Amino acid sequence: MKSVIKMAFFFFLMILSLQAAKKGTIPDDTIIFESLKKKAGLDSVYELYRKGEIEQAWEALTDSLKERSKSRYYFDWTNFLSLMREYDLSYPGIFERQHRSLAQYHFSRYAPETSWQLPFKNLLGEDVTAYELRHLARQQKSADMTLIYFHENKKEYKDYWTRQVMDLMQAYASGEYDDKGNGIFEYYRAGRRVHNWLFNHHAYYNSPDYSRKNQELLIKTFIYHGFDLTEQTRKYNSGNHHTKGLVALFELAVFLQDFTFSDIWIEQSLKWLTEHMRREINDDGFQFERSVHYHFGDIENYLRVYQLAKLNGIHIPELFEKKFNEMFDVLVKIAQPDKNLPVLQDDTDHFLKKVNDLGGIFKAGSLLLQDPVLEYFAAAHPDPEWFWLLARMLNNEVPEKKKPHYGSLALESTGYYIMRSGWNPEYAHMSISAGLSDVKPDHQHGDMLGLTASIGENQVLPTYQVKYNAPDYPVFKNSWVKNVAVVDSVPHGMDWKGNTGGSGFGKFQKLPNPKTILWKTGDNLVVYVGTHDGYKDLNVETFRTILFFKPLKEWIVCDLFMAPESHHYQQIWQESDKADQDGNLNRVFENGLTFSILQKNPAEYHTAVTQLREKKSWMVSSVADTFQFVTHLLPGINHEAKKNTVSWNKLPFLSGIKISDKTGTVLSVDNIIILFGVKTVRVGKYDIKNIKPANLMLKKIGFRNYTITNISPYIIYVGDTELEPGQQLNQVQE
Repeated sequence: MKSVIKMAFFFFLMILSLQAAKKGTIPDDTIIFESLKKKAGLDSVYELYRKGEIEQAWEALTDSLKERSKSRYYFDWTNFLSLMREYDLSYPGIFERQHRSLAQYHFSRYAPETSWQLPFKNLLGEDVTAYELRHLARQQKSADMTLIYFHENKKEYKDYWTRQVMDLMQAYASGEYDDKGNGIFEYYRAGRRVHNWLFNHHAYYNSPDYSRKNQELLIKTFIYHGFDLTEQTRKYNSGNHHTKGLVALFELAVFLQDFTFSDIWIEQSLKWLTEHMRREINDDGFQFERSVHYHFGDIENYLRVYQLAKLNGIHIPELFEKKFNEMFDVLVKIAQPDKNLPVLQDDTDHFLKKVNDLGGIFKAGSLLLQDPVLEYFAAAHPDPEWFWLLARMLNNEVPEKKKPHYGSLALESTGYYIMRSGWNPEYAHMSISAGLSDVKPDHQHGDMLGLTASIGENQVLPTYQVKYNAPDYPVFKNSWVKNVAVVDSVPHGMDWKGNTGGSGFGKFQKLPNPKTILWKTGDNLVVYVGTHDGYKDLNVETFRTILFFKPLKEWIVCDLFMAPESHHYQQIWQESDKADQDGNLNRVFENGLTFSILQKNPAEYHTAVTQLREKKSWMVSSVADTFQFVTHLLPGINHEAKKNTVSWNKLPFLSGIKISDKTGTVLSVDNIIILFGVKTVRVGKYDIKNIKPANLMLKKIGFRNYTITNISPYIIYVGDTELEPGQQLNQVQE
């Protein structure tokens, strides 16, 4: 009999859940109180409901959830006011500089009872754009209003917020909201809204103005958001939008863990979040969309779950924990010696900034994971938006700093290759972008085999962060503001497509497919060789070779183009000051560092500069059918070129090397000779004859005695010996 009753009750709860999950349904008292767990210790609440004393039942329920939330959320709401003081001290001026203006922006533009679909005008009489509607849906600025409410006693902000919460509930029930391209309940926007409203809810627990009716409204709001997100996220969908919805569902489940449906929410969110990690965090630890910004975003997503799971004793899968640690470690692998990160793909935190700040996120990692290497990079405080997520551990001890040990390395799964001379602040760093997400390349820029480089505090080869609603976003996403090679002024990103909501975001539907041919690291020299198919429609093959002389902090960049007929072959470089008639570029930085981009293959060059938002983009061009740029990236100190550097186009005396054609370029440094673009050459007893231009590295091991390494992008022949790229032939002697 008991089992029959239990089964009947189970089916009753299923019916309630299905009813509540129906889109547009606001949970009524029956759904809410009948869903209380039997073991939640809320029998008195349920008894009041059962007796029909609904007001008293709600009073008891809100009081219980308020009390239990002390230990469940990221911060103990009873400590909120002291945390506010600490926040103010940790980030001086942040209320005046940021929160006040953002709160006022929202308050002055949107009525509490607003529209949730286009078209409509804001309170200033302006047409609301798709971009603005999406941000209204996220409710990010409602959190700013909450902070200003407490900081400046802006009591009207609490009333405004609760009215807007009610207004969205009514719009949801009536279906009067955008459910298409700018979907108000799309899981990313709904997820962001849940983050912000949960923060507001816990903060307002400190306010006597936050009535039980307000709290009842928010509990119902969180429940209907949870049921909606449960339906939306039921199936795996790649990308950070689905991830965000699952994270919000987990947060809601933790807050509402006294209800039966919370177990389903936790199970579903952890199942698919772990699947996101398995599929979307590459084997090298980097997020699959290849953007630092979206990597940071996913760290925040997983940190929210990691932190709440630890606080509430919820088991998280082993894979989740492993991948979470790797996501911090991979940032160390790509970090610059100045403790910043290069800008890679759609980085959007600070428009036009040339680096990504690392200190705040690594302070979070140091506090969470107690990692001394993360503490080496860490700022004094986590980023402001992370402060509240880490509130319970802000004053924990951190480990002593430890300098990283990583040298030059490859993130092969993601397609980033890092050249690094060391970790002292004055050392050099280069990133090479040679990857393309095969699942979601939406955030990929037109920068195949593109470079960033830094020396000390100077970004000598910068790229820039972007902004989705900027009218020139497609330009800043493409090759014109990268350090790349192109053909006939055709960029790498083609067939632009804006998103359906018209918010400004868009993607290239056609991008080159890259291939890394050679990656070789040594104590003093690092070699990269790669190619892509971006110009196959023009019948042009293109290859990029990069040599990094670590002790000298100098690079050689070779861009080889081969075609049956002539084309304009072009290198694009960022932010030089001036050019000369030989195609050489130069820049002088404020601290006295000079940086020259020198063409070493004699040819006729044409240079042109384009001004893009005060950023100078230089193009160096040459016309040929087959041609190789041999470009020396040469830093100098105190406005003078370095004396200890490579020498060009002069073979050492009695070298035993004879170049028969006039197409080659020669570099020598210490005991190394590099021949670029040679076709016919004799080295010792070997005749080297190739139809294609060859790049060869000769290392002297005795008088007229060399090893030969093929650093060409294809097979070459040394005598009768076939050498693959990177393969070495020993003991070449007359």
